[in-house]
Parts: sequence; C-alpha cells; structure tokens
Amino acid sequence: MGTLTVHLVATYRQLKMYIWFILMIIVLGRTAELIVTTLTDSRGVSRLSETNMLILLLPLMAIALPLSYFKRIVHLGASRKQYFQGLHAVFAVWAAAVALINSLWITLQIHVFHNYASAVDLVDAFHWNDFGFAGSFLYQTAFYLMSMALLSTLVSGFSNPVGWLL
Repeated sequence: MGTLTVHLVATYRQLKMYIWFILMIIVLGRTAELIVTTLTDSRGVSRLSETNMLILLLPLMAIALPLSYFKRIVHLGASRKQYFQGLHAVFAVWAAAVALINSLWITLQIHVFHNYASAVDLVDAFHWNDFGFAGSFLYQTAFYLMSMALLSTLVSGFSNPVGWLL
C-alpha cells in the first residue's frame, strides 16, 4: 500500500464518526424540510444546496485531524515532514472530491432536476460556474485546499502558547 493510501485510510478511520454524523444531519435536515414544505405549501422558499452542507466536512477535517492524528502518527515513527505532506495530500484528495461532487451536483440541479432557481449555492455566490465545469472544479479545489491548510496551521499551534500568538 502506498503512503497516500495509508494516510487516507487512517484519516477516514479517525473521522468516520464525524463524517457519518454530518451525512445524517444532511439527510435529517432534508427530510424535515420536505415535511415542512409539503405541510405548509411553501415551495418558493430558498434553501441551501445539499452539497454546500457537505462542505462542512472540510473544516471539520482541518480542525480535528491536527488535534488527534499528529501524536498518533509521530509515535508510529513518522517525521513531521512526512506527517505534513501526508496531511496535505489527504486534504487535497478530500478537497478535490468535494469540489467534484459540488460541480457535478450543480450541473445535475440545472440540467436534470430543474430546481436550481430556489437553491443558494457557494459556486454561484463566487461566480465559479462562469468558467465552466473545469473552472468551477479548479476554483473550488484551490479555495477548499487553501482554507483547509489555513485552519490546519492555526489548529496545529493549539498546544503551545506561541501558537496562539501566531
């Protein structure tokens, strides 16, 4: 197994409970929204896109992994350089996966479901969809990756008072 695969499997096992918790929140939220809209007949109300709620996984990973994953992997014999390279590779894979899902979902909402008029979407807010599918995917991936790296860097200095100042 390659090192990236080992990092992906280890981080997934570390965050499995959080990932499924967020997915269940999305499903329960959509179910509650469906019940309320059918009972109150308020179909014109704007709503957050489903994949924008999936983006919640990324900051959660960027915060939870440095707090718990670092000590475990360093005690197994990995250097700090290997840890940071592996962590940022995992961030890149997750950011690309969420960006791909988000780009595909917005295309499905517009062309297949025809229910995009009432959806609020991060892609539309930043006008990433003006550059087509590939541009939307690249802009999202870069944005998610930079924000995850920033959060990870901020949280990595959590245990040291100097880290708080930086």
